[in-house]
Amino acid sequence: MGIFFLGFVWRQIGAELIKLYLTSFVVKKALVPDNVYDLALIFSCFAFQRQDLHRLPFRGIAGIMILRAICFELTAILRRSH
Repeated sequence: MGIFFLGFVWRQIGAELIKLYLTSFVVKKALVPDNVYDLALIFSCFAFQRQDLHRLPFRGIAGIMILRAICFELTAILRRSH
């Protein structure tokens, strides 16, 4: 899907930003296996119960989304105050 978006970016914005997009796409794809390894390591170190393993990534992602929303809101407040 990301590679198809590359064609859209090329047509709409131009070839200059293609390098940035393609670099970020490759870096993201390279980090995905690392994240899976990290989750497996964390789950094994803390000895989570097997029935709870499906809930943990969901709660982690939800927590990240909430923290990002807080950061975006704080950034907007700081920009308005200056």
